[in-house]
Amino acid sequence: MSTTAQSQPASHEQAVRDFTLEAAMARLSGSPEALNACVECVDRHIAADGSSGLALRAIAADGTGRDYTFAELRDLSARMANVLTAQGIKAGDVVAGLLPRGVDLVATILGTWLIGAVYQPLFTAFGPKAIEHRFHTSGAKLVVTNPANRAKIAEIPDAPPSQPS
Repeated sequence: MSTTAQSQPASHEQAVRDFTLEAAMARLSGSPEALNACVECVDRHIAADGSSGLALRAIAADGTGRDYTFAELRDLSARMANVLTAQGIKAGDVVAGLLPRGVDLVATILGTWLIGAVYQPLFTAFGPKAIEHRFHTSGAKLVVTNPANRAKIAEIPDAPPSQPS
């Protein structure tokens, strides 16, 4: 999982002209150069010198906002990947996220993808039964949540362990 910036085509038209099915299949083949969604969504937008543009504008319910660059999202997702790895999560494992829309959710999704794990979204309006069903059908090994949603998980027998966001 490389976190270095990849060279970008000069234009969309150039990328289309350079496209080959063989090259695309090689990226998806499971080789060390395989496609990683976190790298494709974030890391490739960071220049070799570390500079990057706006990636996310988060606006809270009270109207306050915060902008995040691609470099900041890379760092947040790497931290989350480290937290998940410390909890024993590895490539192929399922991580459920029961979080409101915000930067914690984005970092959780990206960090999960960065280590090659599978992200299972859980809508915060779900009740315990709907969450329980998704835990059991997905085989989630860990759930990332916040204090506001933690009580829903406490009601579920055999729920995966939870990690605060």
